[in-house]
Amino acid sequence: VGNYRLVIVAKDGTVQNSIPFTVVGKGSMVNLQKNAELTVKLDKAQYAAGDVISLQITAPYTGGGLITLEGNTVYAYKSFKTTTSSSVQTIQIPADFVGSAYVAVSFARDWSSPEVFLNPLSYSVVPIMVGQAAHQVKIDLQAPTVVKPGEKLAIRYSTDKPSAIIIYAVNDGILQVAQYQMPNPLAYFFQQRALLVSTQQTIDQILPKFSSNLMRSSVGGDGGGPSNNNYINPFKRQAEKAVVFWSGIVEASSIPQTAFYTVPDYFNGSLRIMAVAAANNAVGSAQQTTLVRGDFILEPTVPTVLAPGDTTTVNVDVTNNIKQAGTLPIQVSLVTSKGLSVTTATTQTLNLAYQQDAVVKFTVASNTVLGNADFTFTATGAGKAVTRTVTTSIRPATPFQTTILSGSSEANKTIALTRQLYPELRRQTVAIAFSPAIFMQGMQQYLSTYPYGCTEQVVSRGFGYLAFSKTLQNATAIKEFETTLQMLQQRQVSQGGFTYWPGEDFSADSGLGTPPPTI
Repeated sequence: VGNYRLVIVAKDGTVQNSIPFTVVGKGSMVNLQKNAELTVKLDKAQYAAGDVISLQITAPYTGGGLITLEGNTVYAYKSFKTTTSSSVQTIQIPADFVGSAYVAVSFARDWSSPEVFLNPLSYSVVPIMVGQAAHQVKIDLQAPTVVKPGEKLAIRYSTDKPSAIIIYAVNDGILQVAQYQMPNPLAYFFQQRALLVSTQQTIDQILPKFSSNLMRSSVGGDGGGPSNNNYINPFKRQAEKAVVFWSGIVEASSIPQTAFYTVPDYFNGSLRIMAVAAANNAVGSAQQTTLVRGDFILEPTVPTVLAPGDTTTVNVDVTNNIKQAGTLPIQVSLVTSKGLSVTTATTQTLNLAYQQDAVVKFTVASNTVLGNADFTFTATGAGKAVTRTVTTSIRPATPFQTTILSGSSEANKTIALTRQLYPELRRQTVAIAFSPAIFMQGMQQYLSTYPYGCTEQVVSRGFGYLAFSKTLQNATAIKEFETTLQMLQQRQVSQGGFTYWPGEDFSADSGLGTPPPTI
């Protein structure tokens, strides 16, 4: 009886493997440390109601003890006596018990034991889980181990009991950044509870320990003010969507069913497929990983924004995933949308071996067509073709500006427009009236299109709506002014001031430190 370790050593003395194991039974512990510590090992990690627990008890001396199954109270107990330092004892779990519990062993030294210099009482507490398997939904989740980009991924699923199930798949890279862990609903409902039974004796006091794991939230997004991307860059590029799949709540049973997800043609990498199911008085989860790998992997590098007339060099890294002897000739071509023009050869040839990569460069010029523009790269070889499309935004090199010309005239007058404007999102208005109040219309247009939404700007814009609503009785201005008041009410803090952006909290317990001056 004792604790041992199997060690495999190479001829040069390097340890190749090390496996610990324990021999249980009745006898004397080999090389027992005389520190009055009681060691208890269980035969299983989980039990069902009514099971018999087998315990390997190793004590620093001979004597007798008490085994109890405890939690909120004492559920079962059994006394024992042994003439050896190591023995196997048993205790039965009540047939109606489910949940977390503790097996507590208190061991007292025998009067005839020669170990008189050790503490006469030793103890050990081991947590167990009872009845977990009866409340588990077993999910059979099957998917191909390898698929190609653009293919339809078939996710086959079934459960051992009628359940409601959610199936979702996410790019494994996203999960790693967010430190996302597979949900384990069964572990949540069967959390380890604190031991609430206190044991009193005359030698010392047994104080069971309980530690709870704090839940850590996933990585959040950026904070700060509201998103103003529609104002800052109205010529937005069409970014590639995240690789995610969500089935919603569907029914599952022992009859296999299939969910389909078309993998985006631009994605190569690991895709983690997960499922969470809930049945009557049972829950479960499962996961599987599918590798998405195309015949050719294209990784373009293009600028996110360009101005009309710009010239740039775009790169595409090509990796050959076709396994064959020697090198494979691969034709790499680039086709652009009307906002771009390729000024060099649109097709180039590479010779790559299996899993070898190389970079192809193209020179591209931007035209005067503003907005989203596409780069479409295609690699062809051995009868296979892979296409990857990425986008850029072509927008003016100057920031958004509003120009207002105002004045009065008693006769015909010609006004020259000196600014050269692109037709996209261009707006030109002329307002003429007998009343000087028409000047407010130009100022209001300037404030309304100002590309920021802090509280100062909201207040400035609100004054224009207030002037129109009071002087011209404009229905639109009245509605906008009421909306401005609602926005300011949402930004007002308990001290009476207003935060610069909505959602900011500068209360004493917010953890943001000393609040800045409020408006």
